[in-house]
Amino acid sequence: MKIQKTSEYKFSPKLNILLYGEPKVGKSFFCTTAPNPLIADAESGYRYMSQNNIDIPIAEIETWEDMIDFYKESLKSNYETIIIDPVNELLEKLIKSAKINRLYIQSTDKDALSMRGWGYVKGKMREMLKAFRDLNKNVIFVAHTKTEEKNGINKIGPKLDANLSQDFMAMMDIIGYMAIMNEGKEVKRMISFKPDMNYEAGSRIKGLPEMYDASKGFKELFNLVIQDKIFIKSKELDEKIKQNEDKFNESLKQITKEELNPASV
Repeated sequence: MKIQKTSEYKFSPKLNILLYGEPKVGKSFFCTTAPNPLIADAESGYRYMSQNNIDIPIAEIETWEDMIDFYKESLKSNYETIIIDPVNELLEKLIKSAKINRLYIQSTDKDALSMRGWGYVKGKMREMLKAFRDLNKNVIFVAHTKTEEKNGINKIGPKLDANLSQDFMAMMDIIGYMAIMNEGKEVKRMISFKPDMNYEAGSRIKGLPEMYDASKGFKELFNLVIQDKIFIKSKELDEKIKQNEDKFNESLKQITKEELNPASV
């Protein structure tokens, strides 16, 4: 048994990242560079990774209910990084699951959620996002893009419902917009962490560059993060107050027989 003073205790910070961008810019490949990853693949985007000699555990998420088993698997100690890719596709699966219950669809349009249904979907999605964010692991949420007009300017952001998108971004340590950009004479896959009038981005870490070369991978990014002492202290405090695992598990168990068997309602 090892005994050490509290001053000698080394805190190992974990990052919560929202990484979004257009299809085929390299978001998924960047995620595979994180240490010991487990991936929730919500749109079969990793099926060709083996062709690039990438051999990592992937869970194919076909329905919202698959996330129950994925969450339980993600708790295992052999995984250091949890990746959910893409979040917006997962939202679509949750919506599809909600429509099974006739209480959550409009009486005049069987393909549209009612206000009650949207409340259910947004509540479940927020619970899921918070539960994974609060794991003592690196967590990377991947999303596609959408463009909205704000104050006369078209602004790119993560593809989620507007209310969820703002809450989601507020939870993250880092929001990165990934795109193929010109760097001098070279064309590179870059991640921007600097807020911009044209796209959403941001970071709680002071030591990150405005633009990061994605080819350097996750570990180089992590090394930049751990140099920010203020951020490390804040993460250490967060670690003491995050106790959402049981709450999430109980919430998932609330899928009632009526929800799974709407004909019995």
